[in-house]
Amino acid sequence: MKSRKESFVFYRDWYEGIKALDVHLRSELIEAIIHFAFEGVEPPLSKEAKTIFNFVRPKLVRDANKYEDMCRKNAENGQKGGRPKKTQITHSVTNNPLGYENHDKDNDKDIKESTKVPKKNISLPISERKENFRNELSPYLKKYGRDMLNDFFEYWTEPDRKGNKMRCELEKTWNLSSRLSRWQRRGNNGKSC
Repeated sequence: MKSRKESFVFYRDWYEGIKALDVHLRSELIEAIIHFAFEGVEPPLSKEAKTIFNFVRPKLVRDANKYEDMCRKNAENGQKGGRPKKTQITHSVTNNPLGYENHDKDNDKDIKESTKVPKKNISLPISERKENFRNELSPYLKKYGRDMLNDFFEYWTEPDRKGNKMRCELEKTWNLSSRLSRWQRRGNNGKSC
């Protein structure tokens, strides 16, 4: 049962049972547990230590087998190629991540009064959802300007820690026109509108 593990679990119930032993027996038993966990070989033990070790050994064996199974499964999955790589959309102009120009000349007739919560397509990759959000902002270009929309976009499309959802998708309610007007009233740094 020689293992490649760098660590092992030392259970609380072992500690509770061992702490009452005299210091020499406790030391012998702890050394035996560590040796067996890392080397897979049971060292020679006194009769008392051997009796107690026989209660600990099955958990060490079970944990080592579980670890080996996990390593084997991970190796098999690695042979299959693993998870596909994430794709990222890059923009050539860093100070204009939306890529907007001030060309909207129709006086915002295409702005919808009520924009639905952006949670509608969570099944799409985050890059596509970001692109959809960018497209939802484009009708507001003339009203709010490129710089404010860029700031708004950067803030609300920030991904969560797992990288699965954008900040706007974590909100319970969402109305784009209301959020934009609140963002503007707070001076573009309202960060939590």
